[in-house]
Amino acid sequence: MPDTAINVEPRRAQLIAALQANDAYAFLALIGPYLSDVPDDHEALEWALKICAAMRLMSHGQRLLAAAEPPQEVRDRLEPLIKGRDSRIAWSQLRESYEANLAVFNTRTGLGESVNELWRASVSKLQLLRTADGCFQVYSRLADAPGWLPALAKHDGAADVAALRKDWDKRIICPLALHGIGLGYTAAALIEASRESFLDFSAPVFLIEPSLLAWAVVMHLHDWRQAFAEPRVHICAGEHALSNFQDKLDDAEVAVPALINGGPHWPSGIAPSSVEAVVKSFAASRQEEQARLHERVCRKTAARGRAWWADRYANAGDSGPPLTVLGVTSRFTTVLQYTMRDLLAAFSSMGCRTHLIIERDASSYFSPARTLQAIDQHDPDLIVNIDHLQAEYPNLYPATIPGLCWIQDQLPNLFNPQAGSNVRPLEFVAGHGFPEALLKFNYPADRFRPCIIPTNPDQMLDPNETDEDLAPYGCDVMYATNASLPPDKFFEAYRNRASEPVRPLLDALYESLGAVVAQPQFSGDYDYAGLLQRVEADTDIQISDAASRADVIGNLMRGVADITLRERTVRAAAGWAD
Repeated sequence: MPDTAINVEPRRAQLIAALQANDAYAFLALIGPYLSDVPDDHEALEWALKICAAMRLMSHGQRLLAAAEPPQEVRDRLEPLIKGRDSRIAWSQLRESYEANLAVFNTRTGLGESVNELWRASVSKLQLLRTADGCFQVYSRLADAPGWLPALAKHDGAADVAALRKDWDKRIICPLALHGIGLGYTAAALIEASRESFLDFSAPVFLIEPSLLAWAVVMHLHDWRQAFAEPRVHICAGEHALSNFQDKLDDAEVAVPALINGGPHWPSGIAPSSVEAVVKSFAASRQEEQARLHERVCRKTAARGRAWWADRYANAGDSGPPLTVLGVTSRFTTVLQYTMRDLLAAFSSMGCRTHLIIERDASSYFSPARTLQAIDQHDPDLIVNIDHLQAEYPNLYPATIPGLCWIQDQLPNLFNPQAGSNVRPLEFVAGHGFPEALLKFNYPADRFRPCIIPTNPDQMLDPNETDEDLAPYGCDVMYATNASLPPDKFFEAYRNRASEPVRPLLDALYESLGAVVAQPQFSGDYDYAGLLQRVEADTDIQISDAASRADVIGNLMRGVADITLRERTVRAAAGWAD
């Protein structure tokens, strides 16, 4: 290690900093240009050759030595450092993987022959090496792209699948757009980590890389047959890669993607600013389209007042057409999705025409534009949501169309205690919790439709089932829940996702919450925020971020309470049956 007390010029100081950080790749990126300008720095040359030897990049060390042209005595002293051979790999060893990838790539892009033709013309001038840390490197003797392709770097260090899976667990993440694919390591990690992050949801991934040589190389290094076969993985390759990406964004079910650097850029790569410009333009046009559609449906229904709707409902199916009901839900849920299915089935059984708005597939997002298009197309007489008031989305649902909010379990989160502050003139709420809605949250009594919790008999009994078929499932009481984890396992999973400094607070909070929910009179209605404040004071650990506090209260504390009440219900039912 050099003496850092020596007064050195800034570039040499950068070399020393890279050495001290044990960052061999940063050092090698700096040393070539440095030695070109300071060829007589034989000490720096010696550092470089030792690093090349340690990384098993002997030929690179030999090139540095030859370019420096040191005196013969220096050459004689340094040459032994880089004796030996590189850890080279024959491309032919990877041919099977390449050809399998290429077949699927060609099916998706039609560029297979172009890639293969370029590969055949280039392969003899490309060396594939593996450094001591296990990372692939490619050295080129091509006239139009000499040197390391796309760079001499730790290509496999940009993304950690396990860490990403932990961050994205039980989350619907935004689409991922990689500008450049480097040697494919980042792309492979993101595709794997984003697969089924929440139920069956898998985020779209856009791979934007114009260099066909880059695709040829990475298809040797990775098995991407599964990834290429997934419709959510969008391959934007060749000279039209950027415009191809732009075309793929022209889909109402795609959200605004996050831009990610896929690795060092290949020659003729796309500038990040160009990709960013496409995304910004897409986001702006999406907002403009949504605003246009919202204005259109509002204008279309503006003249429909209470008297108009009263007449419409009174004569529906008689002198007027049947009511049209539009239900809005998500496929990335169990309870809400199937509750909406049963609600619309009930409306249909009453003679209503029903339409469902739900994500198209497991890689789509809720689309305000598509919802507004459906409102415009079907001209609904009633829009049904679950656990969400239309007033929460003023730029989505017109205030001039009747709305129904079906309450499942989020009553305290729906209403502002200020009377009428988030209640629309034509919006109604149905479900349980009538006294709480009126007395605690000041919801207008004439807008609340209390009812017992309904069930759909068609979903509970298959008329084709025989007694023999049903015998294994015979019971006096059946209780179904989507909360399958016991409280301790639920807490453990939440705790594992939290940062280390906050875990003692969570442990104390879980212990205190356990004493609360264990009380026989506990019903779920509790001052969770107050309990959090008390535990923070006891542990002297604070959660200052508002979003994090809301997550602890809404997801952890209410989640533990909810599961506890469900388990108590099961035990009570079992006790009754006994």
